[in-house]
Amino acid sequence: MMLEEKQRLFWLDLKQQIKELLWFLKLFKKMEELRYMPSCWWKYLDVYIDLQYLYTETL
Repeated sequence: MMLEEKQRLFWLDLKQQIKELLWFLKLFKKMEELRYMPSCWWKYLDVYIDLQYLYTETL
């Protein structure tokens, strides 16, 4: 794969990750407003962070 293509894919992926993070932050804000944060959401956040870390390590 050419370098330009790799860079393009990297930026597309980064853009998608930012969208997902913003979605999660909006959800988190709503939950905080309700003063309720179920443990399943914390687990989701942990898994998401782990996956992001593994993904960045493979680049």
